[in-house]
Amino acid sequence: MHLLSNTQDVVQESVDTVLQQGLRQLYNIVTNGPKKEKKCPVINSINKGEDAEENVDDMDEKEYQDYIRRTLLKVPKGEKISGKYTKEGNVDLDFMIKHDCNATYKLISVHGVVFDVSDNLEKYAPDGEYFFFAGKDISWCLACSALNGEYANTFFKWREEHLRKIYGWMEYYKEKYTVVGYLEKFDHEDEFADPPEEEDEPEIFSPF
Repeated sequence: MHLLSNTQDVVQESVDTVLQQGLRQLYNIVTNGPKKEKKCPVINSINKGEDAEENVDDMDEKEYQDYIRRTLLKVPKGEKISGKYTKEGNVDLDFMIKHDCNATYKLISVHGVVFDVSDNLEKYAPDGEYFFFAGKDISWCLACSALNGEYANTFFKWREEHLRKIYGWMEYYKEKYTVVGYLEKFDHEDEFADPPEEEDEPEIFSPF
């Protein structure tokens, strides 16, 4: 009986360990974005040209983020990131705010890449879950997991952990929405203020 009890304890401990590891992996994906891969299916599905052969494994976070933005905006390698090849081209914040939750044509920006979210009324209509995102840049909201709109149209320089979240979200949005423009404010990222100290950022829920 004592041996059986010990065996049950060992089995339970093993199960608990596996569950804990699984939860940690899930939490890391949600908070840090997907792991970079040489052949990202989202990016390669868009870009069939020379850029598809770039080795993203050798890029730092900023280089990888620029690669994703350039690819989504269909900007050829070597050209400055812009909205030149999109429907709306380069836009500013005044243009964005005209396309808020009350407009028929609803837009959001993620690190300058402008997406048309008009069809998702459940999320972006006036009574939608994220109505306060429409018509704004939501980069800092996503980077800090502050999904209450508090940091919409807030612009800071990035830390690497922010960029990991941003490119994960950007790939997610590309699967759901059409890229229609580029928010030109991000031409001046180097002039943005330094980010607040981590303790001043909104608390991110952790199950651990």
